[in-house]
Amino acid sequence: SDTGFWIYNPDTETIESYHLPLNDKNAEIYEITKASTGDIYMGTSQGVFVYDPIKKQCKQHITIKDGLPNQYVRSILEDKHKN
Repeated sequence: SDTGFWIYNPDTETIESYHLPLNDKNAEIYEITKASTGDIYMGTSQGVFVYDPIKKQCKQHITIKDGLPNQYVRSILEDKHKN
């Protein structure tokens, strides 16, 4: 899949690209949110991907099988309990 995202590091003035392990070449990223843990959560047309910027890898893929009501995630918010 060519679906992915770019991260800009203002300290080094570098840009790195990352690709998500999506099953559909037409998959889309709708939302990107950085959690208080530093992880980056991406709402996509195939659920939520959790990206670890330290290890530079996708560490979790949350889908309908994990309890999402459907595969399209267009918004992500962290609550006061950091969930």
